[in-house]
Amino acid sequence: MKRGISRINAIIILVVSLIIFLSIEAPLLAKLISKEKDEKCAATAAVHKATKIGISGDSSPVPIDCPRTYINFYGDHLEIDQKKTPIAIADGNRKTIVDSYKALNSQVVYPVLAERMRICWKNFGEAGGSVFDRNKASYKNVCVFCAQFQIDSTQAIQPIELGTAFTTYLSKATLPFSDQNYYSYFTKNGQLDLFWFYSSQIAAGKTYYLIYHNIVDYKPTPVSNTDDDEFRLSILDEEQLLDNQNMLRCEVMYG
Repeated sequence: MKRGISRINAIIILVVSLIIFLSIEAPLLAKLISKEKDEKCAATAAVHKATKIGISGDSSPVPIDCPRTYINFYGDHLEIDQKKTPIAIADGNRKTIVDSYKALNSQVVYPVLAERMRICWKNFGEAGGSVFDRNKASYKNVCVFCAQFQIDSTQAIQPIELGTAFTTYLSKATLPFSDQNYYSYFTKNGQLDLFWFYSSQIAAGKTYYLIYHNIVDYKPTPVSNTDDDEFRLSILDEEQLLDNQNMLRCEVMYG
């Protein structure tokens, strides 16, 4: 009898301890879940590339598993995949980790976009078109929807510029655990312009997409015919995505 009571007490203590742990570490756990999702994408993309088979070695039995990340900017906090997420606020070239903020502005948005761009480019851009299967007729129309993001429309929030100000931020802010800045990383140290912003700003209430894609049948014209040069990282809104004169021909889609 005593042994049974002791076992029940031990289970109760374990459950209570787990509840306390989860209540304290919930934000951290949410962050780890997001990280696990990014790492799974990177792993499946790498394995897909490494296991291509067939006469030309251009098809893989391992699928790429990279669901898109949903980002929502609110007036006082950030949510990623519907989970409140700590954020790195830009202060010049430095970043401060916070759970909430007093105002939604470029200091909040720029670090988030830069990091999602880096993760997307790391998984796909560094390998160029060699990640994808060439044996499909639609190989030249590949789109990876890395992220989808919105600014909350319930508050009066000024649009966030995606032009010179964001490019300046990318040229000054550095990658995690590195001295290299984002701009040199995305442009191969300035040799190629591998990202384009079709949207000049992010306005509240509109949906925007961060997409890794090739640019065949896409304006402007490619700068060369090599695989690495044909792929770009773009930010555009829903209207631009579907525009007949400048649309992405996404016959093969990931995310």
